[in-house]
Amino acid sequence: MFGECLAGHPKRFRQQMGMEKFVFRRLLYDLGRRCGLQATRYVSAEEQLAVFLRIARTGLSNSEMQERFQRSGDTILKYVPTMS
Repeated sequence: MFGECLAGHPKRFRQQMGMEKFVFRRLLYDLGRRCGLQATRYVSAEEQLAVFLRIARTGLSNSEMQERFQRSGDTILKYVPTMS
């Protein structure tokens, strides 16, 4: 899942997320500190941010995101509530 992407090759990560790993980690830190982003019981904060960024970058549909992240449509919608 997403952990593989984060642990994988930096170039692949940049292609998928649109930013370098260190920028992603800094954004994750800042969102946690300033906005209260935190892991839920089933979804890590990293994956929550990744879902949002991936949709923002690619415009993939909910069903495509379900397949990519292996999550339900409702779970995807929690992290991108304006998605139709």
